[in-house]
Amino acid sequence: MLAIDATWLRKVGLVPGRDIAGLIGVSGPYDFLPLKDEILEIIFGGANRPETQPISHVTRARRRRCC
Repeated sequence: MLAIDATWLRKVGLVPGRDIAGLIGVSGPYDFLPLKDEILEIIFGGANRPETQPISHVTRARRRRCC
């Protein structure tokens, strides 16, 4: 998420396409909505929040640029 969600990088003056040369995803899953476990709903702030999913931050353009 850190490498693909600009929200976190902007807070420290970084830009994904400029300051991150690439990434290797070593854990998953990357898209597991809707959540069906009460504990996970608490952790992620609801059952259906796409912004919590890494796949929601990857576009075709960003995939070419970052990875």
